[in-house]
Amino acid sequence: MYRDIKRFVANCLLCCTSKVPYDKIPGKLHPLLILDYVWQYLVIDFKLMLKDKRGYNNALVIVNYFSKAV
Repeated sequence: MYRDIKRFVANCLLCCTSKVPYDKIPGKLHPLLILDYVWQYLVIDFKLMLKDKRGYNNALVIVNYFSKAV
């Protein structure tokens, strides 16, 4: 039974693609940046929301990397 289960899992596409490869070595850690002033680096992303009365359903979100201000 053990051999049959092992063969089934080895041939299952979903099982093969969902496994995390442990053979790769993670990259080196990098120190955080020391910023000179506020609003020097920004994080920009779109947030999916419910549609408003005009039909828009996305919001542009800009966050300051240094102070986390929106």
